[in-house]
Amino acid sequence: MAATRLAMQLAMDRPTAPIEMHHWPSDQPCRPRFMIIGAPKCGSTSLFKYLEMQPQMQQPAHKELCYFSAFKRHMLRGRLGAVNDWGLYVSAFSGRVSLTDAMRERCSRNATECARTHGKRRGHGGRGGRRRAALAAVGDEAAGGQQQVTSDDEAAQRRAQCEDGRLLPFEGCPFYLGEHAAASMIHATFPQLKVIAVVRNPRERTVSAFNDYVRVGRIRQEDGNDRELASLVVEMIRKVQSGERSLEDFDVRLLTSGVYIHGLRKWGQEWPMEQLLLLQAETLFSEPRATVERILNFLNIQAMRRLPSHTPTRRLHGCASRRITSPSFCERHDDACLPSFTR
Repeated sequence: MAATRLAMQLAMDRPTAPIEMHHWPSDQPCRPRFMIIGAPKCGSTSLFKYLEMQPQMQQPAHKELCYFSAFKRHMLRGRLGAVNDWGLYVSAFSGRVSLTDAMRERCSRNATECARTHGKRRGHGGRGGRRRAALAAVGDEAAGGQQQVTSDDEAAQRRAQCEDGRLLPFEGCPFYLGEHAAASMIHATFPQLKVIAVVRNPRERTVSAFNDYVRVGRIRQEDGNDRELASLVVEMIRKVQSGERSLEDFDVRLLTSGVYIHGLRKWGQEWPMEQLLLLQAETLFSEPRATVERILNFLNIQAMRRLPSHTPTRRLHGCASRRITSPSFCERHDDACLPSFTR
């Protein structure tokens, strides 16, 4: 069954090392001013791309740094990166060049750590070979996101613009919304931060997440059918309602990422309401220009480039090919998730 295989891939064990709390270094001016915190499959990627079009925005080296997310750390366990290293996380906000330099410096001191992350490349044996392979690989690791600065001088210029307020650094991690610990840690680290959350009809979100699980191989293609989706969701509902799983356990996130009230209540307790903005993905997809204008007003900045007038059809109808119409499935799913969407 797809449920059994998915549970094996998303094992229940939590990362052994706790997320370490740090103070932001005073010599690093590109400190995040706002975050897009999720939820997954709710349009956060589209929103991230719309915002990075504005020249005042300083996007990080790549989307989903997710240092404060236990789930993301679990998925990338054993790999060196901004997700599990505070120094690399800080560097990522100054751009791709800064993150690449930080990773190269780290690998020059600890080739074994980088070799675990990137693996051996063919033709590179021994300690020296592992070091060369790791150093060659870190550029690819850090370049996983948008086209950014291309020289040390430009990176320094970006840092200066962060310092005088001409650039607004930001992060986007869709997993933060559903994790109580992330809300507490981020508030303790960045108490002045502004937070943007995007939610979507939970049933549409679950279907979209299932399609994505099939695409990336967490669920095999032969199991990627409507019957398996219904069976998987019903089993997850049973586990959560029986107390066998909590809403934050990794192997039920396909369903529970749509129980928005779990995260919204916690984030609302941690943050003043004037620092929170809640959006609906359906409005973002149908009215992107008005939505982005609302966000820019929330951030107290003016648009300096033409705002988007539409969302690509594939984003608006991302799960049109898989519409679950079984009354029993829809009723059980909506009973589990929809109350949190309509409150």
